[in-house]
Amino acid sequence: MAEQPKPRDEESEVLSPWLKRWNSKKIGFHKTGVNEFLLKYGHLIIPNFSQNEKDELCSSTETVTACNTNAENNIRIFVPLCGKSVDMAFLAKEEYVDRVIGIEGIRNAILEFIQEQPDLNIKEQHQSSDSSISSQLFETFVGNKITLLKGDFFDVLQTTDISVDVIWDRASMVAIIPSLREQYVKLLKHIIKPGGTILLCALDKRTGTKEGIQSGPPFSLTEKDIRHYFNDKDWIESITILEEIDDFATRDNGGKEKFLKAGVTSMYEMIYEIKTKVNN
Repeated sequence: MAEQPKPRDEESEVLSPWLKRWNSKKIGFHKTGVNEFLLKYGHLIIPNFSQNEKDELCSSTETVTACNTNAENNIRIFVPLCGKSVDMAFLAKEEYVDRVIGIEGIRNAILEFIQEQPDLNIKEQHQSSDSSISSQLFETFVGNKITLLKGDFFDVLQTTDISVDVIWDRASMVAIIPSLREQYVKLLKHIIKPGGTILLCALDKRTGTKEGIQSGPPFSLTEKDIRHYFNDKDWIESITILEEIDDFATRDNGGKEKFLKAGVTSMYEMIYEIKTKVNN
């Protein structure tokens, strides 16, 4: 009899580096506030987005569809390599979001999120009669409009029961080694519905030494890279750069010094809107 699939061990080659980071609290990638790009561009993915600027946004033709008050509350959002991102709690509380699905390889990250977000009432779901591949590959935690999956991100490719309207990639593609980017994009295609939207944050290490630019995580992800991985795909409708900001101008001195010592002399944070075709 074939061995039943099971969640990836945190001591595996894939997950052990992240386990060490969480155990030693070296999680500089974690932000205590909601991502500024999400606050600014959330109206592109969520109907009746709740920010103060909503009224102004809804007056523009660009956002008429997203601001439609008759829209159904059925938006499902996937957050890859989610850690304990407060973005998930923020999104789960949006009226027109049906469910946020986060995936994380390290159990402690999920447990810290549960502790820090008690109002979401997240509980671990123990396997019973559920024989789906997802239940076997991932430990599952379910709360108010949120599901957290603990396991190897790439094991999602083996599932058939994850389908979402939106993917919010705050710092996921930049976290994986570049050799896995093709597989990463394949996974995004696997779970996103036709007509869906990917909001993707990237770090472009624009100048510096070769070693500094190639080091990571986070790994440099340029516009050329994005277009290489997403352009000319039969399921992609469009790729739009929404904004770029000088990362060094906004980063604290400690964070900036880390990259300067590594050989990076300029770095820009980019936000892309990648839309999928309605029929693909």
